[in-house]
Amino acid sequence: TAYYAREHSFKNYITYLQSLTQKKKDLEPYTDYYIALARYLQLKYLETEQLWDEYFTQGNNYRDELVSHAEKSIAATKPGEKVHVNALLLLWKLHNDQQDTFRDKALNDLMKAVGGYNQGSSDMSLLKSVADDLLSGQEKTRAREVYRMYVQKLLTGPVSNETLRSEADAFRDAGNLDLSEVLYDAYFERLQKENDVRKTA
Repeated sequence: TAYYAREHSFKNYITYLQSLTQKKKDLEPYTDYYIALARYLQLKYLETEQLWDEYFTQGNNYRDELVSHAEKSIAATKPGEKVHVNALLLLWKLHNDQQDTFRDKALNDLMKAVGGYNQGSSDMSLLKSVADDLLSGQEKTRAREVYRMYVQKLLTGPVSNETLRSEADAFRDAGNLDLSEVLYDAYFERLQKENDVRKTA
């Protein structure tokens, strides 16, 4: 996706994804998501570059295609699957950008799926990504909820002292002082325990 987005070759990318679907039907939930993502990135590109001719003549078609493929991906997957959450996140980003009437429902659907994903998966990266997007979309309260899920996963997983410290620094620099404090506490507690173990060894 990154290559096609960098080259702004959205049409070729979508053609490639559609050809994949024809060869392997079980890939459809994933190709549907990536087609939706390609249309989202294309719309953002047209806005950023102020290519208004294409934006106004094709924008509605691109948005309809985005919603259609995202919804197909969501319908074919479960809340515990990464692609399911990513498709819901994409829909929320679209509706949040548009500030339309579907925005609140999209946000609630996303948060419900994130909760399910958090309970069923040990993967932390998606939680961080969703929280970052919520924060940049001005949903600070919801972002904080997801960051808390991320921090809990971080603290219960096999995380190194260096990672704990760097994550604490990152949250502090981003102004998320509650979560940085939790991570700093865990970091210093670990150092204390390691020091105590060295003293008794």
